[in-house]
Amino acid sequence: MISGNYFIQNGVIKNNNLDRVTSRINIDQKLSEKVKTGINFTISRNTFDNVPLGSGQNENAPILVGAVQFNPLLPIKNENGEYQLNPEAMYMPNPVSLLEIANVSIKERLLANVYLEAKPIKNLLLRANFGVDRNYQKMKTYLPKTTLPGRMQGGKADIGQSDQSDYLLDLTATYTKEVEDHTFTTMVGHSFQQFNWENLSAGNSQFLTDVYLFNNIGAGVYPKPWVGSSANKNEIASFFGRINYSFKDRYLITATMRLDGASNFNKDHRWGYFPSISAGWRFIDEEFAQSLTKVLSNGKLRIGYGVTGKSNIGNAAISFYREGNSSLFGNEVESKGVYMAQLGNPKIKWEQNKELNIGLDLGFLNNRINLVAEYFNKVVDGWLSQRSLQSYMIVSQVADNIGSTQSRGFELTINSQSINRRDFSWSTDFTYSFYKDTWKDRGPYWKPSTYSIYNAPLRGSYGYLSDGLVQASDMDANGKSTITWMPGVIPGQVKIKDIDGFERNEDGTAKVGSDGRFIKTGKPDGKLDDADKVFYGSNDPQFIFGLNNTLRYKNWDLNIYFYGQFNKLNFGSYQDLWLTGANGMTGVINIYRGYNMPTSITDVWTHDNSNATRPGFFQDKSTYGIGDFYLKKIWFVRAQNITLGYTLPENIFFSNTRLYIDINNPFILTNYKGLDPETDSSVWAYPNVRTVSLGIDINF
Repeated sequence: MISGNYFIQNGVIKNNNLDRVTSRINIDQKLSEKVKTGINFTISRNTFDNVPLGSGQNENAPILVGAVQFNPLLPIKNENGEYQLNPEAMYMPNPVSLLEIANVSIKERLLANVYLEAKPIKNLLLRANFGVDRNYQKMKTYLPKTTLPGRMQGGKADIGQSDQSDYLLDLTATYTKEVEDHTFTTMVGHSFQQFNWENLSAGNSQFLTDVYLFNNIGAGVYPKPWVGSSANKNEIASFFGRINYSFKDRYLITATMRLDGASNFNKDHRWGYFPSISAGWRFIDEEFAQSLTKVLSNGKLRIGYGVTGKSNIGNAAISFYREGNSSLFGNEVESKGVYMAQLGNPKIKWEQNKELNIGLDLGFLNNRINLVAEYFNKVVDGWLSQRSLQSYMIVSQVADNIGSTQSRGFELTINSQSINRRDFSWSTDFTYSFYKDTWKDRGPYWKPSTYSIYNAPLRGSYGYLSDGLVQASDMDANGKSTITWMPGVIPGQVKIKDIDGFERNEDGTAKVGSDGRFIKTGKPDGKLDDADKVFYGSNDPQFIFGLNNTLRYKNWDLNIYFYGQFNKLNFGSYQDLWLTGANGMTGVINIYRGYNMPTSITDVWTHDNSNATRPGFFQDKSTYGIGDFYLKKIWFVRAQNITLGYTLPENIFFSNTRLYIDINNPFILTNYKGLDPETDSSVWAYPNVRTVSLGIDINF
């Protein structure tokens, strides 16, 4: 099989384009009755024209930030043909000028796999497999002097490239034996993987002209052009075996054992043992279930428990130093030295993922309705991550096995062939799932806050409780706050609740309990501190679902796919947060500087609008924050895809011809008032798009 593909697409933002070429070759050759070989080869090249994205502010503002914040009353260019800047905020780049930044990324990937199979004797299969995964990436950037960031550096060019080459060798022997109703399959094998990575970067600035872009880095006259390089290499070796047993295809058992070794661990912790076992029971084939076959057409119970390992923490077991510049005097005298770049931890070891799965497969009415239910309980022991060190340490963190986590959840899939007639059919696929990820063991280095929960969700939020807005009635005759626990607040700022306090020693310090944490009283104490903070909840959705419907009427077909999330914590949209100083906006100051603002500014508290629903312009000056003022549980149901097709009758030229129209992301139902409930986790997210495609499929 030989295939090729060419794809080009322009982005929603100007000068943001994708160009991709892909080719694939699969060859299988039977050398003899007992020997077979083959090659699978895929190569691709992706070229991206990029624009500056991200969430930087002020002089580092990328194009989306600038497009939103820049004063819309100013012209794009002034009378001299130069890009206009905001006179009140000269540090903010003109967003249109950023389109002139040249940024090209090239990604090339080669995936190649060669195998050899042999059957020297009956029931025995020997297989050797060798694979290569080469990933090459290069990024070239030039900031022209027509842009604010480019002018500040006299033009700036950067080139960076990385080359990652991974190699895989698999050797397996599989033996299968059938004895009457019993089937045994045994497999043993060895695997070896090597991961190689190299990186090279260079750059310069202060160019006489922009004409060369990044193609003549040596033309820059910066006193010290920058250059850097690095390399890394890791290896993993594995020995494994598996036994499958089946009795009448009714009772199924699989047992596996793996021995994995990783080169990036110390020799005393290099190897990990990872067993697993699973069993299945097709109870529909049992005698007691035969009376149910008119209704129940399939029934299978599955259970499995296994342990897998994770070692991708880098070469964190060793300490290493780097050469650096400790000082620079003028442009001539430079002091060089070395510094510790990483503190190694020779005690780190394999992270272990222990998972229990219980599943039930049911089929009804001759499998017109199928149900798959699955429960999982996963414990991650020895979670590999970075932990912080004391401030006086040379480095700020070190890799370690910092604790254990637990993930539990349930997944349900229902497939139904509701109607299946000659001229009309309707099938439905429904999926439902929920999960809960929590801490199980915090490890010995955990330093809890007073409001912390030991078994809290991994992705949770904490903070103060809000109590409306401070009003003029909360001030005394001298204009000072009468809210004793919030001295210094002014009308229009968010009022925070004083709900708790600490037990105090005679000198006023908080008492410490036997667990090393401050002791709460459960009563207000006239102060705002960590005792008043609460757990808002998990940031994960409570549950997610998907619904896919496929309908066919004669030659017409229609497919509609929905998915959604429910009860996900949200702390406010751009209409809220930009007005309170979050996400780089600083309230009233930016209004005076001519920054653009959302229309929700009309709901901001003022003395003449004291019934307003949003904090005043000086909320960003409050030292207490907004707490849960905008906190809300949101939900959404998105129509991800709608496809309508028509199949033409067969003719002498084509065996099958289908015309179709496809709409991606046509609409969304939600209680969220921002731009998009999925992408707004980053306020400056790339716009979520709606696409319409027309197509034709022809079979000869």
